[in-house]
Amino acid sequence: MLKSYLKIAWRVLYKNKVYSAINIAGLTMTLVSSIFIAAYFENEINYDGYHEKKDRIYRLDVTFKQGDQTERFDITAHGLRDLLKGDFPEIEEIVRFYQMDGNLSIENLDGKKLFKENNFYYVDKEVFQVFTHPMISGNPTTALDGIYKIVLSEQLAQKYFGLDEALGKSLDINGKRYVVSGIMENVPKNSHLYFDAVLSIPPEHKNLEVLSFQPMTYLLFKPTFDLHSFREKLTVFDENIFLPLAKESWGGDEFHVAHGINLLVETHFITDIQTDLAVSPKSNIYIFPLVGLLLLFIVSMNTANLSISHGLQRNQDVAIRKINGASKSQILLLFTFEAMILALVSLTIALTLQQVLQSWFYVVIGKDIAIKPFIVGYVLSSVTAILLIQIATSTLSRYFLVKSKPNLLLRKQTNLGDSSSFKKGI
Repeated sequence: MLKSYLKIAWRVLYKNKVYSAINIAGLTMTLVSSIFIAAYFENEINYDGYHEKKDRIYRLDVTFKQGDQTERFDITAHGLRDLLKGDFPEIEEIVRFYQMDGNLSIENLDGKKLFKENNFYYVDKEVFQVFTHPMISGNPTTALDGIYKIVLSEQLAQKYFGLDEALGKSLDINGKRYVVSGIMENVPKNSHLYFDAVLSIPPEHKNLEVLSFQPMTYLLFKPTFDLHSFREKLTVFDENIFLPLAKESWGGDEFHVAHGINLLVETHFITDIQTDLAVSPKSNIYIFPLVGLLLLFIVSMNTANLSISHGLQRNQDVAIRKINGASKSQILLLFTFEAMILALVSLTIALTLQQVLQSWFYVVIGKDIAIKPFIVGYVLSSVTAILLIQIATSTLSRYFLVKSKPNLLLRKQTNLGDSSSFKKGI
């Protein structure tokens, strides 16, 4: 019986091509849009969320105030790491990132110039104990312990060495020979600090002044730390240690310096700061799910109106089925199968289009985003919601047709009364 219902429903939809095409096109476009919107929102809202210790990692920033001018920066003093270590036992590790100058000249052992890169950073050796960047080869504890060592991302290792083993090979970077001491997994694109390689801090950095503002500094706190207490102590540190040091080094008294900290997963959303990194206001990100919900609402209403209009034109069809002995439940079940076929066809086309348009979508937003299973689950939930709305509205409109007597239906009279008023009410 079910097979018979499916065949009949398919024939009805095939016969009413315009109605079916409009329904499928609207639902398909909405589903494709919803998939991409959900993927983008999930990617943005979970920036840096892949780090296992994300709840204990904070980034330092510094605010300079002189007269009426106030500026906030994401870079800190080179010597701040040593100053903090002695006075703050709640800090487990401190890691600095020094961005290397762009357009690096990289050569291999035979002197052949390879590439020019931008996303290289000098870092402290504890970087892999603080941040979650799994190693494919090499020891994360000792990979950067020493001078002139470099850890490459998987894609960069393949770019430089192809299928050859990169570990232990050498690279000449701006005249300094670095040994590849590790290969790490590619850094996710939803990282506020994206890099292709990290290098051990060179000996030359020892000559930097204490107040040379170059690195971004990250703190890993111990599990039992008190954030409020630390911020109070940091204020005292600025007043008693850092500010006097700055005034002695720079001269003058008409300025103020204060440090602040922000949770790692919030750094991407901080916009009132001087930075070279990509940032995005959190309020803007929440616009996308609202747009997605609006699209779903619009297509639901469109589907409902089409279903009602189409249903009110099925008088003769319903009358003939009733004359042939079809019950009310059987006719309503047929209408339900029609709605299900529309939804399933639309979903199939939508998932196919998503695969076809995915590369274009990456180009538009400038990053690769994985379409994760839960996103597909979200879309399936959306399909289910739309399907239920469609079934409910079509069943409601057609219930009155089913309830009417065959002779009235053949004369295009139903228990609806004024069908125009009914449609407006719906």
